Amino acid sequence: MQVTNRRISSASRESSSNNFSAASAVRSVEAEADAFGLNAAREPQGFAMAAMRLSTYRKLKPGPLEEFIFYDHPSGYDRVRRSMIWLKENQNATPSR
Repeated sequence: MQVTNRRISSASRESSSNNFSAASAVRSVEAEADAFGLNAAREPQGFAMAAMRLSTYRKLKPGPLEEFIFYDHPSGYDRVRRSMIWLKENQNATPSR
């Protein structure tokens, strides 16, 4: 019986580590999607407002470990910060419309 428990425990650890790396990969892809959306819509204030609204059911600024373990999308804080950086870098750019 102990051998079986060890196998389950080992498989469980491997599964958890795969989930963490998958969540990290998804977070990267989502950050790229956010950048694409900002460039396409050119509405950083609206994007930041949507990220703030998500904070009603998601913690806005999780700790690094908490974000790594539990989040598969960028945190609201990170999304607002990136949209404000985008605004600063693009406020003098001519709209593509």
